[in-house]
Amino acid sequence: MVALLLLVFSQTVLAVAPAGDFTVDPGVPEPGELVTFSSTGVADPDGVGIASVQWDFGDGAGYSSSDDPATHTYATPGTRTVKMLVTDSDNETTTVEKSIRVNAPPVPTFTVEPTPPQVAEQLTLDASGSTDDQAIPAAGYDWELEGGDDDFDDATGSSVNHTYSSAGTKTVKLRVTDSDGKAVVHTDTVEVNAPPEASFTTPPSLKADQTVTFTSSSSDADGDTLSYAWDLDNDGTFDTTRPDRPHSAPSPPAGHTASGSGLMTATAASTRPHSR
Repeated sequence: MVALLLLVFSQTVLAVAPAGDFTVDPGVPEPGELVTFSSTGVADPDGVGIASVQWDFGDGAGYSSSDDPATHTYATPGTRTVKMLVTDSDNETTTVEKSIRVNAPPVPTFTVEPTPPQVAEQLTLDASGSTDDQAIPAAGYDWELEGGDDDFDDATGSSVNHTYSSAGTKTVKLRVTDSDGKAVVHTDTVEVNAPPEASFTTPPSLKADQTVTFTSSSSDADGDTLSYAWDLDNDGTFDTTRPDRPHSAPSPPAGHTASGSGLMTATAASTRPHSR
């Protein structure tokens, strides 16, 4: 009798998960900006082929796209975790995750001191209250102080000083650029005050012991309400505040002065008491 020995060999093939990576363009998008996600190097080592590439953009909708490349926009700033799920024909999967930051644009603002500034008075414009989701660079503040050309080369820095040579409404623009290169412009106006024109009237000639009324004829180019103060005995103290001031003296003083809002002075000759 001949014995027959039959040997049966079996081979088990282990499935290998696919591999891959992806890119994000732009790397730091703005809210509302179209972002492109592209797979790179996606392959299946055991050669069965890639069945699908799916995307979870990190905004709560799960795997919502199977395009490659895929596009998406984010409505709000913040950090998102993006996932790419690669599936091969053996249903083996690989997940690749990346965090991306959706940039919050800077919010520029500034204050002006003093308010309102006077003609030829130094004022300070302070933009330190501007905000951003990252630290604003020291060189990220550019100013347009005189208006017109929008080249933002009048001053640089979070706090700058400036003087205006004329009264009126001045347009000031501040451009803040964050560390991601995003620039936002804030525009406001500064009202530069014109000083009042001080003057008053008196009779052309006076006598001792005669009561005289000094009447202000002052004006203000800005149309502001004026206040008044008078120094009638030349002692340097402005102690009355009426726009017209009756006054009498038993003998003629050396001179009188009067002042309204701003600088308002007049001097009377000693030979013409209580007159200008």
